[in-house]
Formats: sequence, structure tokens, C-alpha cells
Amino acid sequence: NVTAECDTAEYTGEAKVIPCHFDNESYILTGCATKPVCLSPSATDGYVITETDLHADSFDVEAMCDEKKGWYGKAQVTACSTNQGEYQLEGCSWKPLCRSPGNESVKGYKNIKETTLTTHAFNVTAECDIADYTGEAKVSPCHFDN
Repeated sequence: NVTAECDTAEYTGEAKVIPCHFDNESYILTGCATKPVCLSPSATDGYVITETDLHADSFDVEAMCDEKKGWYGKAQVTACSTNQGEYQLEGCSWKPLCRSPGNESVKGYKNIKETTLTTHAFNVTAECDIADYTGEAKVSPCHFDN
């Protein structure tokens, strides 16, 4: 009487033992299949990814949009549907990011507050340096990532 179980760390299914039919013939093990394992996607620009478990049945991958590089949204991760298939990333969109001007460009301004430098939610304020300049300070976002 021979019994078997699938190695649950690497395999899934229900192990079956098929007895031999002749003397000195091997019995046959069947029913266990390799657990599907996902691969990292080839394109990950815009995402910060933490991969904990790439097995499809216990898949544990977290992602966030890489806001430091101008990517925004709500990242979503979907496990692969086939063994050695790539898992899917979606939800992040690139938003151009402005940079601070050089020191010479801010001459005549004071109290510069850079709250958000992305063009889609740009929020920078400044005041004229009253001692040497007049007028009302206006701050505009850049038109492309620089």
C-alpha cells in the first residue's frame, strides 16, 4: 500500500498512486502539478514594487506609483494567469515634474514655497523682495519634465 502527497511548497493538486501491473514494474505517481509562478514585468517604469511571493495561488506583490519621479495614481497589481507569465501593473500615470530655478533666477523674490512641483497639481508661491523690486510675484509651472 503506497500513499503520496503533493509537496505543497512547490506543487498543487491531489497526489494519486497508480499501482504496477507486473512484477518489478514501477508504480506511477500523478496528480501534482507545479504551482504557477509569476515573473516580474519587463516594464516597471513609474512603480515602486515590493515582491514577497510570486506563486500565483499565494501571490503577494505590492506596488506604489513612483511620485519622486513624477508618476501618480493608484497602483494595482494582478497575478499572472499562466505559469511563468508576467504579473500586471496598472494605474500610474506620468505627470511632468518641474524643478526649482537656479539662484540667479530667483533674485528679487523671497518667501518661495514649493508645495507641489508636478504640473498637474503645481503649487509654488513667492513674494517680491520689496527692498529692490516692485510688482506682484507670479509663479507658473514648466511645460515639460526638466
